[in-house]
Amino acid sequence: MILFMVDPRYQHQGIGTKLYEFGQMVFQNHHCHHYILFTDTSCSYAFYDHHQMKQLASYQRDQNFTMYLYGKEFIYGI
Repeated sequence: MILFMVDPRYQHQGIGTKLYEFGQMVFQNHHCHHYILFTDTSCSYAFYDHHQMKQLASYQRDQNFTMYLYGKEFIYGI
């Protein structure tokens, strides 16, 4: 997945969550064990907190812009 975004006019309607859930399904169907993503303060980065992704790192370029690295790990049954 290269880019994940929802037009601001359509945010807060569950569309992003549906896209996120579809991505999760694709990753799991391909037996992905983990993935990471980059986001920043110009995006809705709190979305990933809401979906229980783990913030792995952050870098504050200046007082108006911070970049974040998030990750998710899948646990499969034995």
